[in-house]
Amino acid sequence: MTERTLEEVKAIFHADPVRGWKQLSRELAEAAETDSSMRDLMDKDLRLAVARHFGYLLPAALTLRVEKIHGETVIVPKPAQGESSNVANALLEDESVLRLACGGGVSVPKHGKWVVVFTDAHFEGSHQVFGPGDWPYPNGWEIPNDTISSLYTGHHPNLRVKMWEHQSGGGKRQWGPNSSDRNLMDSGFNDTVSHIIVET
Repeated sequence: MTERTLEEVKAIFHADPVRGWKQLSRELAEAAETDSSMRDLMDKDLRLAVARHFGYLLPAALTLRVEKIHGETVIVPKPAQGESSNVANALLEDESVLRLACGGGVSVPKHGKWVVVFTDAHFEGSHQVFGPGDWPYPNGWEIPNDTISSLYTGHHPNLRVKMWEHQSGGGKRQWGPNSSDRNLMDSGFNDTVSHIIVET
């Protein structure tokens, strides 16, 4: 399995977006062949699979799917509703789309012991990565209190992320590894978090 730093991943995209996209897709597919948990994760959420393998959470604006192109497994931009797969293939050649992959994502620790929270739904807006520890607001917080609207968790098997509405407890929610919540409004937990604990 090829291990790359985030800087190497970005350099590959910038040097030749089309070739780089195919190369990194191939590496991810190879990882899935030898790791059943990675294969399951690719079926569940490609952005999480990329974050686990490369330590880079792709921008939410880049919606992905797996496609076979000339016998090669490639991750391509997902066409909008009603568009044919040919549109996705054309987007693969669009450097502006591919450059998005290395322009607005989030660097995450590759050990999988983290949660990244966003101030807007669907993993948009300002963000912060919290590693293992007890994080009552304002200790270690870079985003404002009561602004979390979506979240992603890392892949470490023992990971547990707990959040409370108040610094002293109350209204707890919990997530395990490889979890995501695109819109905390759906669970009535939007813009209320004041305390985060990341356990491994």
